[in-house]
Amino acid sequence: MEMTPGEFFSELVNCKADYILENRNIIELDTVFIIMKNVTNLCDIILESKRRGFFEEKDYQYLSKQITKKLEELVDNAHLFSNDRQKIYINLQKNLDTWIRQRDMLSKEAQ
Repeated sequence: MEMTPGEFFSELVNCKADYILENRNIIELDTVFIIMKNVTNLCDIILESKRRGFFEEKDYQYLSKQITKKLEELVDNAHLFSNDRQKIYINLQKNLDTWIRQRDMLSKEAQ
């Protein structure tokens, strides 16, 4: 079955987020930040793609929900990390806040 662009990007974000959650006790702090930077970059690509009309609205809505859910899950589970929990939590929260702010801004632009 062929994936829509929204499903494809959602899978990428989910895989990166799941990797962080599954390996939270062994991965280094730097690795978490690198992966989160990748997620942030993906979010930027998604938002820019939406602006350029790459995604159909239903794709974007699906993707938006999936990413928000996954980032929230990471923030909710940040206390489980064995490394510097505070730094991870702040970084994850910042990623989530940035994503939501950009997502909401894009929604306003579309109206």
